[in-house]
Amino acid sequence: GFRMAFISKLTDYIIKNYDLTNDSLTIIFPNKRAALTLRNELSKRIVNNIWLPQILSIEEVMSSWSGLQLLDNIDVIYELIKVMNTNVDVSTRKNLFALASQIVKDFDEIDQCAVDADNLFDYLKAVKETETWLPGEDELSKTESSYLMFFKSLLSYYNNLRNRLLQDNSAYYGLMTRKLYELSNEQLYDVVGDNKIIFAGFNALTHTEENIIVRLVESGKAKLFWDLDKYYYDDELQEAGLFARQFFSKHKNLKPDNVEDNFKNEKKVINIIGVPGSSIQANALQIKLTEDFEKNKLQKNEVVVLSDETLLIPVLNSIPKNYKDINVTMGYPYSETYINQFIQQLFTFQNSLGKNGNIYFWSLKRLMEAEMIKIIFTNEELVELKEFIDKFLKESTYYLTINDIEQQLGQSRILDFLMIITKKWNSTSDCLS
Repeated sequence: GFRMAFISKLTDYIIKNYDLTNDSLTIIFPNKRAALTLRNELSKRIVNNIWLPQILSIEEVMSSWSGLQLLDNIDVIYELIKVMNTNVDVSTRKNLFALASQIVKDFDEIDQCAVDADNLFDYLKAVKETETWLPGEDELSKTESSYLMFFKSLLSYYNNLRNRLLQDNSAYYGLMTRKLYELSNEQLYDVVGDNKIIFAGFNALTHTEENIIVRLVESGKAKLFWDLDKYYYDDELQEAGLFARQFFSKHKNLKPDNVEDNFKNEKKVINIIGVPGSSIQANALQIKLTEDFEKNKLQKNEVVVLSDETLLIPVLNSIPKNYKDINVTMGYPYSETYINQFIQQLFTFQNSLGKNGNIYFWSLKRLMEAEMIKIIFTNEELVELKEFIDKFLKESTYYLTINDIEQQLGQSRILDFLMIITKKWNSTSDCLS
């Protein structure tokens, strides 16, 4: 995520160096998250009418400049599987999806590093042939032949996948950046257009991204705005500054602007609070933040850094209501979400359904106690659902039928929901619908 201090510094730089009443400005971040924060900061600081800069992620801008649509990874994998299915030896393999997924990653890396694919695959094929050759053995076994055939096919997979995607004006990210990398300077300037550009907050670039950005900066079309501090940039033992040091040693004509000295000079308030167990850390944080608020000791840019991402939800629930603006800059694993937990439970529940339409009550009860249910239904409906469950609980019910449920509930959203989930799935399409 981006520090508010960095966004504030970037806003100062924009206001000082650009005339937003006339200039068409494009600001490019490594991801989409910073766009909203920057828009808010600009709207607070600028009083007259302006043209709001276009704020894009690097992926969005590469897609726009290349004229290619960025495909989701899963779509690229399925396109590759279509290519691979023309090869009978490969198409009958188990775990074809996992294999295709790995190959797509490798192809993406080849393009992001602008490697000569012909030479690479030729070399790889020669290495594998050498590995499988044994003195005195003239013929390869069927497995060895199939193994070598696979490596011989990689170049054709690479070329066929590229051709398929490009015919459809689509690409994976590496292919997109490589197409721009291969343009001459004049062609690159032409697709980029006349907008003034700022690349902001980058800390790592692929080979092709770096090439494109440096050419634009050297031509005067773009500025590179870094978030650097002397503490880790000047000290070669600090790995946080490694990429920036390497970048400027490679591009001696570019100089780092705006290197701060905040780590050393900014006043810090440090509290060390010992607590047993991770979940109690969230409670300790709540107490500390509440105390700070009551004593009016709130910091302007307060940051909570988690060492364990599973603490995100407990920590968000622990932040006192007085804190109005919270900017969350970390992902949350899908496996931890209520919807995923509910889908897992739904599969288990479907397995418990009898062929004769019998519904095992305890499985249904467990499913209806999932956190997701509290989100789906209103409080009144949840009361109705509890009464429904309690009735069959008191009667020590073991199995139910859909008729029992209908008689008890009558027409309601809960009945509609139960009708859907208690219908036995006989095929994939039943499950999906």
